[in-house]
Amino acid sequence: MDRILKAPGLAKAKKTEGFRLLLPAESSWELWAGKPGSPAACEEQGELKALAGRLNGSSVVGIPMQYVTIFPLWLTTTDRTLMAEMVWMQLERKGLLSGSREGTVMDYRVVREEAGRCLVSISILSETYPQENCFKGISKYFLSSDFLRLPADRLVLWKELGQQTMVFTAGPEIVYAQSLKSISLDTSVIQEALCARLQLQSEGITTEGFGIVAYGNFHRGELDNLGRALGVSCSLQPRQDPVVPAAPHPLTPFSVRQVREKQKKNARTRGIAYWVAGAYLLMAALILGQLGWLAWDRNKLENDLATHEEEVQTIRTTALRWEAMELSILPETYPIEMLFRCTRRLPEDGVRLVTFDQVGTKVLMTGEAKSSAAAFQFLQDMKKGEDLSGYQWEMPPPKLLPNDSAQFQIEGKRSYATADKQ
Repeated sequence: MDRILKAPGLAKAKKTEGFRLLLPAESSWELWAGKPGSPAACEEQGELKALAGRLNGSSVVGIPMQYVTIFPLWLTTTDRTLMAEMVWMQLERKGLLSGSREGTVMDYRVVREEAGRCLVSISILSETYPQENCFKGISKYFLSSDFLRLPADRLVLWKELGQQTMVFTAGPEIVYAQSLKSISLDTSVIQEALCARLQLQSEGITTEGFGIVAYGNFHRGELDNLGRALGVSCSLQPRQDPVVPAAPHPLTPFSVRQVREKQKKNARTRGIAYWVAGAYLLMAALILGQLGWLAWDRNKLENDLATHEEEVQTIRTTALRWEAMELSILPETYPIEMLFRCTRRLPEDGVRLVTFDQVGTKVLMTGEAKSSAAAFQFLQDMKKGEDLSGYQWEMPPPKLLPNDSAQFQIEGKRSYATADKQ
């Protein structure tokens, strides 16, 4: 609620080239137009629907006083941070909420502070505010009284849409408002004014320094009767032209507020969608860029392979030839030599070879040992032999036989890689 105490005014409207005010007049609606620094001028009078089509984004709609309840309230605090919650609690206690806080359109103003308490003026928009008075694209709805220069500490009268509006001011703020269907200042109006004044005086809201000011088309004799009944002086003045309010009452109808919140939600959703789409496009661009780079790199590698294909083929052919000749050139690869080198690692007793096979540089032998430990010891002796160090020797766990001996299989491979035969 602090924001409504800072007088938002028409700051946004003043930044535009011009603004329009749709305000209730004595018997119809009026469309006023103006520019910053210049007096507003009445463009047209007529029905609400006919004038609504000429509103723009910087337009302001004046809420007729017949749809607003204004009353004073004393709060036992001067702490502005506590006032909003205390006002809502009082409205709940008095049963003045429109179903809930969210559905209640309310504004309050601090009138004065004294002796640890403060007087606030509360304005509540009626639940019966017509939907036809709510316009798409218009977000500024202020009280029609905001566009008048109301005198301080007065009973002020003017006419709106065929009804009389009666307000009491305490200082510059309205502390009580009532819309009267009577077209003249008859006995019922005088009685309403007397009751309201006595109530405000009993609550210490208005003072004895009091007067009546009427704007527009009033009968002078009826106005004097009201003044005599209240015992105060009366002043009849011409109807005022609207002024840009310094501290308006922002009473945006609930349906308009819902539309604005929906628009904001849709805008946020669109923003998220745009962000996701942008991220997706960026990711797609990165993926396409990566694919393009991989394609370029592949083409480069293919070109390099094509360039060196003859050289690679020559090297492969040479390597295959050397591999084919290896068994004939290197004595340690002779099968008889390998058999000799392996068998001389056999212990005198306990281990014997059953088969020995060599294909190229791969050796496979099987045998029996008196125990698994003897088989593993034979494997370790082969690994330690310098003349067998060019091979990698592996042995799966030996298989135990019924006579407690162990059957083993040892495989040996050359330690270096051979050329690719493909």
